[in-house]
Amino acid sequence: MSPCKHTPGPWVVDYDETITNTDEFYSVKANGRYIVSLFKSGTSAEDEHSPEAESEVRANADLIAAAPDMLEALKGILSNPGGRCSAEQWQAGLRAISKAEGRS
Repeated sequence: MSPCKHTPGPWVVDYDETITNTDEFYSVKANGRYIVSLFKSGTSAEDEHSPEAESEVRANADLIAAAPDMLEALKGILSNPGGRCSAEQWQAGLRAISKAEGRS
C-alpha cells in the first residue's frame, strides 16, 4: 500500500457557531486544524433550519471524520491475501483504497 497523502487522523467533529453569523456549521478537524466545514444549507433538507438538516449535516461530518479510520481498517482487512472475502470484494476494497488515496 502506498503511504498516506491525506492529513493524518484522528479527525474529529466540532460544532461551531462562532465562525459565521449567518449559518451554524460543523467542521472536521485534525490536531485543531480545519479539514472541512459543513453548512446546514448544504443538506438535502428543504428547510436548512430544521432538525432534519441538523441531523444530516452532523451525519455527513461524522462520515467524513471517520474516513481515515475506515481507510486504515480496510487496509488491514486486505493486507492478508488469504482473508475470507470473495475476489469481487477484494477488488472492490483495492479500488476503495485507491480512490481514498487519490490514485483513481
